[in-house]
Amino acid sequence: MCLESGNGTLQKNAFRNRFTWLCYEVSSLTIFRVWVILCVPLEIWSKASGDVLIVSLFDYFTVLMLEVVLFWYIFRLKRITSKELDQFSREIIADAPGTDLKDWECVASHFNSYLYERKLWNTKYYMYNGADCYKAFRAHLLTPFALAEDNPKKLHALEESIPCGKEALEVYLKEIDKYWRALKSEKSSSALDLGNTKLPRDVCYCKLTWGSNFYMQNPRCIVLLLPHQFALYYTASFQSTYSRLACVVGSFILCAHVLYKCFQERVSYMRLENRIQFLSVIIKAQDSFSGDTWDAVAKEMNIYLFEQKVWRSDQFFFDGAECEQFFRRHFADVPVKKSSPTGDLNSELWPYIKEALAVCTCDLQV
Repeated sequence: MCLESGNGTLQKNAFRNRFTWLCYEVSSLTIFRVWVILCVPLEIWSKASGDVLIVSLFDYFTVLMLEVVLFWYIFRLKRITSKELDQFSREIIADAPGTDLKDWECVASHFNSYLYERKLWNTKYYMYNGADCYKAFRAHLLTPFALAEDNPKKLHALEESIPCGKEALEVYLKEIDKYWRALKSEKSSSALDLGNTKLPRDVCYCKLTWGSNFYMQNPRCIVLLLPHQFALYYTASFQSTYSRLACVVGSFILCAHVLYKCFQERVSYMRLENRIQFLSVIIKAQDSFSGDTWDAVAKEMNIYLFEQKVWRSDQFFFDGAECEQFFRRHFADVPVKKSSPTGDLNSELWPYIKEALAVCTCDLQV
């Protein structure tokens, strides 16, 4: 709604993709123009000289200077947000965003306009989209305030440095609570059909075959495994049997570690609304289903995550036991440890995690 009114601009509406936006942003920097004026003539001169050593040196120098330009851009990008957190908080208070990224696009749009109008940023396009804005909010406001809850001195220092920060958090948490209550009042859409729904445990030969399907459907795993596949290919050129064996064993261990890490970080695919849905399903499952509760939760979440295009198939959870382990690892233990394997505190979900713990059969204490 705010974007239609013309108040503010977003990169995604002005550029074809993120790469073209990045090129435009970097090219607007003064240091980039200095790099062009300095390095391009030197490159032309070095190529004209025909000396291989001179060409190599100037190529290296040009690439090195370009890396300096990119590092400077990243530094400025993070520094601006840190310096303008109070204004960022004001925009959040004004737009009251929740789980919907379109609301965060409004915040990003207004913040972009503020920075450009006051000449704090060179272009009208500081944040690319709502997802970037939400990520900045979690990194600079939500997580620091959550970590400072048990430290009154640190919390007071944060409130003094960001006067509107606490109010912005309250507005955000109010919207999350509104979404939570609306979700809890809804009846489970798939509760009536769960009797005919099968878990991967019932259709896969074993957990290993389900795991192999998981890795084949995960592009991140394939990309991370490519270096190990090349390493195995080149072991054939080794003459020593021991060298080949050492490379094969080492590559196998590294592959196993990569696959395990990918499996553990499945929670990163779930957006905030998906995590809230997971907690609400756990609570509603106590009254909506008969039989094994965690199996029922796993069935409904498999269908939900597939319908929401979070996962490429309806086999996110293998069975109820695996679903319970997932809840223990990524939700139930997080409020106690104040950390998580993915580095995401889920601090806005702590009250709802406690509510889920109160009704589920987990023997965990918060």
